[in-house]
Amino acid sequence: MAPQPDVIVSSLEKLRTVGHGWETGSVHLHKGDDMINDLKFSRIQFGIFQIPWDRYTGTAGYAQDRFREGSTELANIGKALAAIEQTYEQEERDGVHRMKGLY
Repeated sequence: MAPQPDVIVSSLEKLRTVGHGWETGSVHLHKGDDMINDLKFSRIQFGIFQIPWDRYTGTAGYAQDRFREGSTELANIGKALAAIEQTYEQEERDGVHRMKGLY
C-alpha cells in the first residue's frame, strides 16, 4: 500500500530540515575554526615562556584542525541528505517507486 502524499511530503520536509541542521552545524564549527586564530601567538609574543609556547601552539593547531575536519564532515552529511531528499522527491514525482512495485 502506497503511503499517503501528505506522509511523503512530511517525511521529505523532515529530511530537508535535518539536512539544514547539519549544514548549520558545519557553519558553527567553521566559526570556531576562525576563532582559534585569535588564540594563536608568535614566539615573540610569548616572550620568556618558550617551552609552553610549543605545547600551546600545537594544541591550538590541533583544535583548529578538528574544527575544520568536523565542519567538512557535517557539511558532507548535510549535502548527502539534501541529495537523498531531492532524488526521492524526483522519483516520487516521476512515479518510479510505483513502477518498481515498491508500493
